[in-house]
Amino acid sequence: RVKKETNTSTVCQFGDMSISKMMVGSFQGEKEDVDSRPPPIPPQWLSCGTTAVPGPQVPLAIQERIIKESSDPAEVQTAKEKLEKMQKNRKFMEEKVRNIVQTVLQTDDEE
Repeated sequence: RVKKETNTSTVCQFGDMSISKMMVGSFQGEKEDVDSRPPPIPPQWLSCGTTAVPGPQVPLAIQERIIKESSDPAEVQTAKEKLEKMQKNRKFMEEKVRNIVQTVLQTDDEE
């Protein structure tokens, strides 16, 4: 279930895999007689994951959110400058990687 719901990272298992077949209760000890109803879920938990972004996009998403939600013009301007710089740097790196790949893939026949 965790693997199905995880869309922005990789689920991995390490160590002794045989314990994954055991019941969780084996590790938790004896349970007390308590109310079996789950605790109420706060509304903000219901939307967990709907704003998730892949890890590499987090810095951009933070600046975009500041631009969208801040009421301080100076903070918005700073966030715009940071966002523009990040986008420019990413474009630069993409171009460098593209050039390296093209150079590596060139053969004598293409010259």
